[in-house]
Amino acid sequence: MATHKEKIKLSTLVESTTGYRVLPLTDEIRQALEPYVQQAITKYNSGPIYPGRINELGNHMEKVLLATSPLFQKPKTAQGKLQSTGYPDLMFTHNGIKVYPEVKTLDKKSLDSTMRSFYLSSFTKITGDAVHVVIGFEHTKKVLTGRYHIVDMVDKILTVKVEYACSNKELYEQKNAN
Repeated sequence: MATHKEKIKLSTLVESTTGYRVLPLTDEIRQALEPYVQQAITKYNSGPIYPGRINELGNHMEKVLLATSPLFQKPKTAQGKLQSTGYPDLMFTHNGIKVYPEVKTLDKKSLDSTMRSFYLSSFTKITGDAVHVVIGFEHTKKVLTGRYHIVDMVDKILTVKVEYACSNKELYEQKNAN
């Protein structure tokens, strides 16, 4: 078991947990993704601007990106079920190669921030060898700047955060109700 604040490469974590390899991002795959990312920016900025909470803008951009091409899909679990939560957000296929994009938004002033902006706690939607990327859309007050980042996650180092939790069902059992 990993210990709190231990460092581990995403590729090592995915491979040891799922048995699937994390493939490096190639220039060909980056070039295949970029037109859709640019289309998503144009589509979003043409309005209306997302009215919801700023921390939900990334979820909205996931839907915008999904609508740009049938090459983007919601990934399914090994059992063939759709699961809305968990990593990764999307699946993109290019020339038979699976790509798992995780969609994020970031205020252009926060590039040097140390706040946590990527995490994963579930591996059920990883069903094969794939390229893992983060697509980060820069914004100012929910308006996209036109700048974006496609980050290859193959060598990214993650910090383990041990967390203990319980669900609402467990927390609010009937025997505790008044």
